[in-house]
Amino acid sequence: MIPKEITIGAFTFKVELVREIIHNDSRLEGTAVDGYVFYDRGIIQILNSLGKMTEQTFWHEVIHCIDKVYNADALTDECAVDRISQGVYQAVKCLYPEDWK
Repeated sequence: MIPKEITIGAFTFKVELVREIIHNDSRLEGTAVDGYVFYDRGIIQILNSLGKMTEQTFWHEVIHCIDKVYNADALTDECAVDRISQGVYQAVKCLYPEDWK
């Protein structure tokens, strides 16, 4: 279950499932993305066509938010973000299985 919003630190991010993600991030130019965080607008967008990967993508973007909100900017490697988000997602599923069926 993807929440409609999530609060990380003092910031609340609205979560939107969308058909297409349009961003102006030059670091990702020419790259298709499954999810993206618009920090300036407090929005996490996730493609609505991902099926079972939707929840994993949600947690991936949440890890980016945590990294940014707490001023770490340490997770620049997308593979590292993927590994951490997979672990967090699995832990949350084990703790709250009814919410993540």
